[in-house]
Amino acid sequence: MKIVGTILTAGLFASLLSGQEARGRSRIDVISYQIKADVNPATQTLTASARIKFQPVDDRITTIAFDLHNSLNVTSVMDGKGKALTPTRNLQEYQLRIAFPDILAKGSEQEVVVNYEGRLSGQEESPVYGVKFAAIKPEYAFLLYPARWFPVNEYTADRYAAEFAITVPEGFNVVAGGIETSGPAPAGKKTTVCNFAKPEGRAEDGGGAGRDRADLFSRGFGRRGYELGRGDG
Repeated sequence: MKIVGTILTAGLFASLLSGQEARGRSRIDVISYQIKADVNPATQTLTASARIKFQPVDDRITTIAFDLHNSLNVTSVMDGKGKALTPTRNLQEYQLRIAFPDILAKGSEQEVVVNYEGRLSGQEESPVYGVKFAAIKPEYAFLLYPARWFPVNEYTADRYAAEFAITVPEGFNVVAGGIETSGPAPAGKKTTVCNFAKPEGRAEDGGGAGRDRADLFSRGFGRRGYELGRGDG
């Protein structure tokens, strides 16, 4: 396959955003993501759902926060039982905040489902000014971890298992790491399911999670199929 791009490693930008990560959010540990994303090259849009399992690290919290690309609009948020939750956005900090009606106990397993959509033409400046991490074009697209195209907790630090089900029109190919299988899809489309096991430990325990994540959760697709160059340097 033709290599037509290069991944910009997330570690290069961790220092720019580390202060943002520490402000105004209760600490949680994400256990896993289950993400279903439909990419429409004709309209340059992404429609997605993220089911997130997590455990509170701090005690007695009532609000959690994730990073999310400013061009992606949240349409609804529910808890694991389907009860609607209240989302708010802080666009200055690329942040999605979710309020719970009851206190979440430290160490308890919780779940939220975030539905969202938006246009990613490649002209947006979120989240790092002047750097393009996501673009959906009529002939190709790429969605990189630093773009926060799904709700991200503790950028480059938190580690988790994940399943990504990416649906694209027939004639396009999805390329990613992990274990890839085919999934059900509507007529005229196809779905690629990518599974990733949770890495051991956290970034501060050693292991350069910034670069790992930029590689691990990159994906590209085009009519002929292509892969983004992996950031080894």
